[in-house]
Amino acid sequence: MPRWAYTIAGGALGGIVIWMIASRAINSQFTRGVASLDRQLLEGGGELETRLAAGRRELRLQVQEQIAAEIPPTVENEVRRTLAQHGITPQTGHEIARLAAASDVLLTLALEAQRGAQRSFS
Repeated sequence: MPRWAYTIAGGALGGIVIWMIASRAINSQFTRGVASLDRQLLEGGGELETRLAAGRRELRLQVQEQIAAEIPPTVENEVRRTLAQHGITPQTGHEIARLAAASDVLLTLALEAQRGAQRSFS
């Protein structure tokens, strides 16, 4: 066999040996890299969940504040408008409250009179 054939065969054999050694190192680094990336993804997922939960809490607080700021005045205005449509204004409302209080007194007196009458017939 010519000398150059031995050189080529030796080079090919050396290349195969180097490839085998390098492929083990590459596979080892790849496996460590995958494990590291997997760990980072898990940690990042936990951080993402934490941030999402904080965002949800903040959004819930903002919605509650907005509701507290807008709903009561809106409801009060609607109730006042509806009552005014039926002729109930703050002044007539006070009059109605006085009449209701007076009717409570009259009802109480009537019930006491009825009980007194029942006792006298008993």
